[in-house]
Amino acid sequence: MIKYLKIFDRVWRISFIQTSMYPVNFWLSGVTSLCYSLLSVLLIWFLFAAGGITEVAGFSVYEIYFVIAWAQIVEMMGWTLAGSGTINLRQWIHTGYLDYFLLLPVNIVFISACHYFWLAQVLPLLFSSVVLLAITLPVIAVSWSVISILKLLVILVFSFLVYWCLFWIASLLWFFWPKFNGLRNLIDYVSDIVKYPRQIYPVSVGWLLRFVFPILVVANPIYFWLKGEYDFKMMMIDGVVVAVVIFVYMMLWKFGLRKYNSAN
Repeated sequence: MIKYLKIFDRVWRISFIQTSMYPVNFWLSGVTSLCYSLLSVLLIWFLFAAGGITEVAGFSVYEIYFVIAWAQIVEMMGWTLAGSGTINLRQWIHTGYLDYFLLLPVNIVFISACHYFWLAQVLPLLFSSVVLLAITLPVIAVSWSVISILKLLVILVFSFLVYWCLFWIASLLWFFWPKFNGLRNLIDYVSDIVKYPRQIYPVSVGWLLRFVFPILVVANPIYFWLKGEYDFKMMMIDGVVVAVVIFVYMMLWKFGLRKYNSAN
């Protein structure tokens, strides 16, 4: 475990050095990410103000901000530990770069996912999410009992696992069938769906995005947690969905890259 933490720390430091080598690009990327986050927040504020409403699907603007903040944290952690590593998977195979990982005495899943971090985009969004949490926490009315906190932690763990596995599943399908390239990009495009209450979507769409392409398992159950409706039954259903997603990921890994020997 200590060995992996040392590797993680080393990669983090190297990524920061590489990113900061181009200060103009680093700051522009950071400002762009912050602007994206700010515009997302302002858009919701304008919708509430222009419509003269105080709630959407029973949730206030601050409760929606609370979910958005956690969704961005989960997405940035997933993107850091999976997205930036899997996006170039096919290119690594074509160039022989993946062969280098096979020679290292380190778990290939770990090193292939954590070989580089896109800090210029990740750090500003994490910072804005923490600020948004600090703003919303004193305003929202929620029970902070031990059971409630444990439920929130379960949701966040489920969210990260699903987001991680979806990235890998899309990339491994891309490895088998190059025409699945769009699926890898789809995860980035639909990630904003999880930031809004599930009740605003048609029932069929909500069912599809929870059980078939389970992006709504990522952070979205926090809306039910806010209302005290995230019970053991919902937790078990989400747990089964997470288990299926992990199983699909493991099968693709076992019969995909585990069979990979060399680019030659």
